[in-house]
Amino acid sequence: MVDTAKVGAAVATATLSRDRLQAALPRLQERLKEVREQEDLAAWKADAEKLEVRRMAKMTEFADFYPPMYERIVDHLYSMRALDREIDALNRRRPDHKSVRPLEYSTPAFTLDLKIPDPYKKDQPLWPPPQPNLALQMIAAIRPDSFLAHEAAAGTYIEARNRRVLEDDRRQIAEAEHRQREREERERTEIEAAKERDRQAYRERGWPSG
Repeated sequence: MVDTAKVGAAVATATLSRDRLQAALPRLQERLKEVREQEDLAAWKADAEKLEVRRMAKMTEFADFYPPMYERIVDHLYSMRALDREIDALNRRRPDHKSVRPLEYSTPAFTLDLKIPDPYKKDQPLWPPPQPNLALQMIAAIRPDSFLAHEAAAGTYIEARNRRVLEDDRRQIAEAEHRQREREERERTEIEAAKERDRQAYRERGWPSG
């Protein structure tokens, strides 16, 4: 025979335990979430510390080899550019003969698209060279062209180099204008000589000259 009183008490006890567990479940779930977040954070920090060590090592390595490397590359590019100007001058004096081929430039073609940023000045790359314009030429003409070694770390040597490039450009322009004036003067002299020859020929034939 079933003891209904005991069964009822057991049901009541089970119901009470269920209600207590259901009431505690949100707190347990929240606690579980907190523990997992703490574990995830600890694991992330451990991985971050390892990567931070590697990051600092790579940055230090880069800082050691990059400055001398880019300075060497930029200096070499400017030297090649200066050599190309000499090649231009020589090619302009090339004899008009099919067997004489003009010299090719020393600067590689890919440098036309090459850009080397200045670590100290974001708006002024180390390469390509600045294009000459009137404003920069006027500024370069007014400001003293000096190079201070102790300012090299601040990028002052780049400004001096840029001024030298601008001066080279101005010199080339002046030389081109001088050659143009000489050619025009030579052509005028030749035209006047031809006219004088014509007038002399007219006089010899007894024709009126204009």
